Amino acid sequence: MGGNMLKGKRAIITGAAGDIGSEIARTYAEAGAFVALVDCDKEGLEKVGKTIQNSMTIVADLRAEKAIIEAVETAYGAHAKWDVLVNNAAIVKRGPLLEFSGDDWDEVLYTS
Repeated sequence: MGGNMLKGKRAIITGAAGDIGSEIARTYAEAGAFVALVDCDKEGLEKVGKTIQNSMTIVADLRAEKAIIEAVETAYGAHAKWDVLVNNAAIVKRGPLLEFSGDDWDEVLYTS
């Protein structure tokens, strides 16, 4: 996805501070899109944001409904129209599968 394939488009990328999310964001930006980088890792997000010129950062813990609403309001406060949402945010629980609690499963499925 190079050139100006996404020129004039706007994309929200969740999990943007991670390896996969940051590369997705870079790829979209290189293709001409303005990207909103969303993650709960403020330091990581700022680091990625400095490498992508055509971007904004939104710190949000997407496990909390209130944070999701605030992130969307922030994005729409900056631009009235968004074209793409990449749901890349995820969490990983480590340990024996049969020992996961219902809350563990809820957190993984709700976030991912």
